[in-house]
Amino acid sequence: VRQISANPKKDLPIGLQKSHILNYLREVESGSLEGMYFNAVLHFFSEQERRQVYALAYKALVPGGILGVSFKTTDDPLRKLGKERARVLSGVEVSDEGYGDLGIVRLFVEDTEPLRAEMKAIGLAPGEEIHFSVPGYNAGGKYGDGKFVGILATKPAQ
Repeated sequence: VRQISANPKKDLPIGLQKSHILNYLREVESGSLEGMYFNAVLHFFSEQERRQVYALAYKALVPGGILGVSFKTTDDPLRKLGKERARVLSGVEVSDEGYGDLGIVRLFVEDTEPLRAEMKAIGLAPGEEIHFSVPGYNAGGKYGDGKFVGILATKPAQ
């Protein structure tokens, strides 16, 4: 969780919080954050858990605050290495069985509309969608470049 200021004239610290997202968001003061970015984290969460994150993030954001999230896409090489567990509205859930064997299940996204709907249901206004690659992201390049889709959402100003 990064704490950032959308207004460069404000003297707000930028911080990196290393803790479980839900625990951090439960403890953060309501309306105290101007922005948050969850990089490649929410693809480990179920729809119900993501909705909890979005609800707590909404509460923590100031009006006009920004939430950025990113998910691995179905083009990411890790998708082909694991075992497909389930098809869901936004893509496919894949376990790391066969290459990591840690019991990890990730969502690989092919359609962001269901994810956007999750955000809208909480009151966030999803906007821009960004597709990007990160060279050498997967196991230091062992499994190729990371392929992601990001969504920027705002808490409407009151």
